[in-house]
Amino acid sequence: MVWLLIAVITVIFLFFPLQTDINIFVDIMDKKLYYGAFMFAFIKVYGGFVKIDISGLKISLTDANNIKLYFADLLKKRLSLIYLNGFKLKRFSLIAEQGSKEMPIASVFGTSILNGVAAAAFGILKQNGKKLKLTCDSLLFEDDDVFKLSGILVFSFNMFTVLLTLLSIPVHLIFGGAK
Repeated sequence: MVWLLIAVITVIFLFFPLQTDINIFVDIMDKKLYYGAFMFAFIKVYGGFVKIDISGLKISLTDANNIKLYFADLLKKRLSLIYLNGFKLKRFSLIAEQGSKEMPIASVFGTSILNGVAAAAFGILKQNGKKLKLTCDSLLFEDDDVFKLSGILVFSFNMFTVLLTLLSIPVHLIFGGAK
C-alpha cells in the first residue's frame, strides 16, 4: 500500500502542470531590465536586474555576485532553443510607455511601429498556440521623456519535462553539441 501511495505521489509530482509567470520591466532611459519569476503568479522564485551598457550585459545574481556578458561573445555563440520545447507559452502581455517633451508626435509613431511589430509577432506565435492569450497596450506621455516596456510571460510545464531537459543538455553536448 505504501508503494502505491509513493507511486501515485511521484506521478502527480512529475506530470502535474506547473505555471510560471516571468515579469519583465525595461527602462530604456535607465538602461536596466528588471525581472522576476513567480510560480502560480504569487510565489516568488527568483528576481534581479540586468544593466545594459555599450559593451554588454551585467546580470545581477545576488548583491555580491554579478556576471558580465559581452555582446561580441554573445554574437559568436549560437542560441539553441531545443531546450524550450516542453515549455508552452500560455499568455504574453506587453505594455509600452512612451513620451517625448520636444516631439510628442514621435511617441505616436513609436507606438504605431511597436504595435505593428507586436501584431506580426503575435500572428506568428498564435499559429503555434491556439489557446494563447496575447495583448499589447500603449501609454503615451506628452510632457515627459519616457520609454519603458513591461511584459508578462506565462509558461506551463511539468517536472517530467524539466528532468528530460536537464538530462538532454549533457547528452546534446557530448554527442551532437558544440560545433
